[in-house]
Order: sequence, then structure tokens, then C-alpha cells
Amino acid sequence: MNRYQPGDHVKVEFKDDHTGESEWMWVKVDYCDDRNGLVFGWLDNEPVVHAGKLKLGQHLAVSYDNICEHRKPQDFRSANYPCGSLAVNPWWFYKPDHARC
Repeated sequence: MNRYQPGDHVKVEFKDDHTGESEWMWVKVDYCDDRNGLVFGWLDNEPVVHAGKLKLGQHLAVSYDNICEHRKPQDFRSANYPCGSLAVNPWWFYKPDHARC
């Protein structure tokens, strides 16, 4: 069984190598490749720092090395996430101090 399953969410660091700015956003898992350490999925946040490079709903491949948090779909079925989605204010996930989770 793969580490991440379709429908799971992973929090991923997107770092600009030129400016050093970092932004943490959720990716909804489509599938993963455990052998190569990659998750393929859709960006589930509206980018702020990377607004010109990434967009909500974009399909991406991300390395396991950039994943800081993993959540199952049932983790979001609460008063905070009534629809099971993370379409939330992206500033909640922006970490200007580049701190890792």
C-alpha cells in the first residue's frame, strides 16, 4: 500500500530558490510513487508568494522531501472544514520565517 492515498492532503513547501521566500500549501493527492518518493496531486490553496507560477487546482508532482504534514479526508470533516475541503485563506499557511513544521 502506498504511503499516501487518493483524496489525502499533504502540506508542501514551495520555495523560491532565487528569493528564498517560502510558502506552505496543501496538495490533494491523486496518486503517489513510493519508489521515487513523489506525490501527484492538485494544489488546494490559492498561492500568494507564487501567484505568478502556481494556481489553485494545478496538477503537480512534489517530492516526499517537501512534505511536512499528511491528513486523511476524514480529518477535515469538522466545523472548520464542513465540506472536507481546504479551500481556505492561504495566509494561514504562509511561513515568512521559513520554519519547518
